[in-house]
Amino acid sequence: HHSRPLTNDALAAADCVVLLTDHSAFDMERVLTHGRLIVDTRNATRDARAAHPDLAARVHLI
Repeated sequence: HHSRPLTNDALAAADCVVLLTDHSAFDMERVLTHGRLIVDTRNATRDARAAHPDLAARVHLI
């Protein structure tokens, strides 16, 4: 196993971004801008989703 830097290209290339932690170290705006499909398990995207209802098509809460 290895980690990969969280770059814009890595986010855009991913089939799905899964958010497993609500951590301030991650730039959620960047994740939301570049991620194609986002599964949020921690409600980390709540503020952005409230401000941008159009994100509902790409961001899924579980």
